[in-house]
Amino acid sequence: MESSSKRPGDARADTEVCHENIARLSEAYFEMIALMSNLPALTRSSGESSSDVNRDSDQHLFDIFQRQRTSYLITLHVIKVLVLNSAIQCKMTEVIGLSADAMTLSMRQIELAQDFLNALESVPFLHLQAEGEPSVEKIRRVGSLLLELAHSAENDVVKSQANQSAMRLVDMLVRLNSKASDVLGQQT
Repeated sequence: MESSSKRPGDARADTEVCHENIARLSEAYFEMIALMSNLPALTRSSGESSSDVNRDSDQHLFDIFQRQRTSYLITLHVIKVLVLNSAIQCKMTEVIGLSADAMTLSMRQIELAQDFLNALESVPFLHLQAEGEPSVEKIRRVGSLLLELAHSAENDVVKSQANQSAMRLVDMLVRLNSKASDVLGQQT
């Protein structure tokens, strides 16, 4: 009788933990958005021409700002992926405005992973290398989620897209010459 009285409390505690996780990740996401929109004009886009940089400015400082921008951008995309994954794991996707339909959630997971990949490929590779293991860990986490999706999905298109995206991340890890690339490569 005591164990059955704990079950409803445990379910409620699990739900509270899920709510807290989603709230924490969402807060981090909004903080990152605020940081990105409040960056100095000098750092907003690595695609801007170098003529936009004051010739008297310190190139080293500009490079540091750009590396920091890369870190923020990559972290922002990872947080998006983690918020979605937490909502799915907690069966609370309505909190982020999505239905519980498996195909919808799979498509959204792949879309966010591809946004992450596009962000990785849009920044200077040297910045990813300078970031070191923290960037590798972010790539590994997204890759693991994609591999999990590829293995659990029932739809062949979802499996294929998740696998292709995961392989692109493995290629990125190989280019970064990371020990994490060996672990992800063995999981496929």
